[in-house]
Amino acid sequence: MPGNVAENGDVYRVRREATTDKQDTRDAHPMACVALSPHDPVAWKGLPRTTTAALPTDLASPARPDLPFTSDGHWTLRFIRAVRKDVTGHTDLCRFMITLPEPDRSAVLEFYRNRNK
Repeated sequence: MPGNVAENGDVYRVRREATTDKQDTRDAHPMACVALSPHDPVAWKGLPRTTTAALPTDLASPARPDLPFTSDGHWTLRFIRAVRKDVTGHTDLCRFMITLPEPDRSAVLEFYRNRNK
């Protein structure tokens, strides 16, 4: 659902200040909500989409004119972040981009759920 309540499959442009650990060193980048964590009052889990340094274990995410992804990229398990619920939907910190359409949504969620924990 667009706005300030993330649902699995929603993509937000997340800045490091919107994460609980504030460890990202780059500017804002897309993150898909992969675990909305209804019992966690603080954060949901975000899986980032990057356009550099792909690993064979990453999930390919080609550029698509129907989505706001203008460059080829990949979803990666390397930089999963806890994204603060109190700033979700904030224009400058955690702006809603899109809800992933099927089959992309299912592929991203399955990729996260099948990760080596």
